[in-house]
Amino acid sequence: MLFKKIFKVILSTILMIGLAGCQANSVTPTVNNEEEQARFDAFTNNEIKNYLEDNYLTIHRTVSKPEVFGVDMNNVVVQMFAPWSEDQFNTTLEEFESSKKEFESFDRDTLTEKQQNTYDIIQDQIELNLITTSTDFEYVGNVFGLFSGIQIAIPQVLTDFVFYDEKDVQDFIILMNSINPMFESYIEYAKKQKDAGYFMADYNVDEIVKYVDNLVNQGYGDEMMTVIEENINAFDGIDDAAKANYIEQAKTSYTESIVPAYMKLAEELTALKDPNNNQFGLAHYENGKEIYELYYRMYTGSNLTIEEAEKMLQEKMTASLQEMQIALMKDPEALELIQNNDLKAGYDSYADMIENLITWSKDHYTEIKIPEYEAVPASKLVSDGVGAYYITPFIDKEGKNFIRVNTNNAELVDNLQTYYYIAHEGVPGHMYYYNYVVQNDIDPYNLLLATYLGFSEGFANYGASYALESANTNETLKEVMRANFDFSWALSAMIDIGIHYRGWTMDEFNSFLESYGYGGIDMTSSYYMTQSNPGVNLSYGVGYFQILDLRTKAETELGDKFDEKAFNDTLLKSGNAPFDIVNKNVEDYIANNK
Repeated sequence: MLFKKIFKVILSTILMIGLAGCQANSVTPTVNNEEEQARFDAFTNNEIKNYLEDNYLTIHRTVSKPEVFGVDMNNVVVQMFAPWSEDQFNTTLEEFESSKKEFESFDRDTLTEKQQNTYDIIQDQIELNLITTSTDFEYVGNVFGLFSGIQIAIPQVLTDFVFYDEKDVQDFIILMNSINPMFESYIEYAKKQKDAGYFMADYNVDEIVKYVDNLVNQGYGDEMMTVIEENINAFDGIDDAAKANYIEQAKTSYTESIVPAYMKLAEELTALKDPNNNQFGLAHYENGKEIYELYYRMYTGSNLTIEEAEKMLQEKMTASLQEMQIALMKDPEALELIQNNDLKAGYDSYADMIENLITWSKDHYTEIKIPEYEAVPASKLVSDGVGAYYITPFIDKEGKNFIRVNTNNAELVDNLQTYYYIAHEGVPGHMYYYNYVVQNDIDPYNLLLATYLGFSEGFANYGASYALESANTNETLKEVMRANFDFSWALSAMIDIGIHYRGWTMDEFNSFLESYGYGGIDMTSSYYMTQSNPGVNLSYGVGYFQILDLRTKAETELGDKFDEKAFNDTLLKSGNAPFDIVNKNVEDYIANNK
C-alpha cells in the first residue's frame, strides 16, 4: 500500500523528495474513461481498505462499519501502534513500490474532477512518502518526542477510548497488553538510532524519565486508571459483574505490563545518554539541512522555500508587534486589563463558548449540520505543549463530537486563550473542517490518508483568529490578543527553523529571544521541546500565514466582490491538500469573480 501513515506520524519519519516526473503513463485515445474511473475508484478504495486493516485504532475511532470499506476484521491486529522491526520496514517499502506502480498507470485526463483532486493529492504524497525508499534516513525520526512521542500518546489513547460493544472492552485489554512489546521494539529502534548517530539529546531523556516518574510514582497513572475504570463502569453493554472483571483485568495490565514497560523505557534510554550525542538541532547532523528541508515540506505542504518562509514570518512578527502597540495606545483600558492579566472572554463555561462560536460562524462560513459537541478537561498526562485537541469522530455515522482541553495550559475557563483553543479545535476550526468534508462529498481518502498539517492546522488557526472578534469582552483587547497569537505562531516557527536549519545553539537561541524582549526568562524547555520535535511548529505558523496572505490577495483583487463564505468554501474545496492545490483554487476563485 502507498501510505503506512504510522511511520510518518509516530516516527516523525523524514520524507524523501524524488520521484522526478511521477506522471501517469500515456494511454491510447481509445481508452474507456468510465472504465478508467471505475479502476481508479477501486484503487483508492483498496488503499483505504489496506490502510484501515493496518491501523486498529483508526478503525475504532473513525469507521463504524469497516465492512463497508471492504475491511476484514480478521486481518486487523489489535495493538496500540505497530511494533518497529527492520522486516516490517522492508515490507512497507515493497508495498509502497507496488502501489506506486499501479498509480502510475492512470492518466489524470481520463478521471472526473473529484478523482483528479484525489489524484493530485496522491501524486504529492508519493513524493513525500519516498522517504521510505531511503535507508539513509531510516533512523532520523524521534519516536519519543517531548511533544508527540508515543509515551505521551498512550495515556491519551487509553483515556479517550470509547466502548461500543463488549468486544471493544476485550480489545481494550489487549491494547493495554500490547504496550510492553511495542516499547521493546522501539527501544531497539532507539539503540540503532544511537548507532546511526541520530539519538536524542540528554535533556530530552531526562524529561522522558520525569514523565515516567509522573506516571508511575506521582499519581498520574492512578488518575489514568480512574478514568479507565469510570469509562468501563459507564458502558451499558455489560452487567456489573462483567464490568468488575474487566476493571480487574485492566488494573492487572497496568501493573504488570504498562508500568514495567515505562520503567524499562526510562532505564534503557538513560543508558543511551552520552554528551557526544547531538544536543542541538538537525543542522548539526551530517546532511542535517537536507533532512530539515524534508521535514519542512512534510509539515507545511508549502510551495515557499525556507528562506521565503523566514521572510514571511519575520514580517508577521514585526507587523504583529506594531498592531499591538497601536491598539494599546488608543485604549488605556485594554492596557490595564493586560497589565492585570484580566483576559476574560466573557463566558462561564465551555458550553457557552461553543454556542457563541456556532452562532458567529453562521455569518462567516457556509452553514453545515453541526453535530452536538462538548469540551471537557484532558488527562494530566497530556503534553504541556498541547492546548487542546479534537477527537476525530466516525466518517460514516453521526454522533457526538468531543474536544479535550488541557487544563494545565487553560486552567481558567473564562479566558481568551481558552476561547481561542475551543475555536481552533471546534467551530470554525478542526471540527468544522472535518464535518464540512464529510457533508460535501469529498473523497473519504482525504480524511483518512491525506495528512497536510500545514493546511489543517493553518485553517484551524485562521478560523480561531477571526473568531476572537466574537468574544464578549473589550474590543481592543481582542485585537491585541489576535496580534499576540500571530506573533507567537510566527515566533515558534522561526525558532523551529533557527534550531534545525540555522543550527542555533542555546546561546544563539537565547540571543534571538532577547531581541524580542524575552531576556532573563529561562526558555530551556522551549528549546528542547522544539529540538525533539523538528517541524511540528511550522504547520501552525507557515500554514496559517499562507492562508492569511491568500485572503488578503483575494480581498485586494476582488474588492466589493469578495465574499467571505465563498472564499472559505474555496479554501476547503480540495479538503486537506498541499498549498499548490489550495493556491490554484484561490486563483480560480479570484479569476471567476472579477
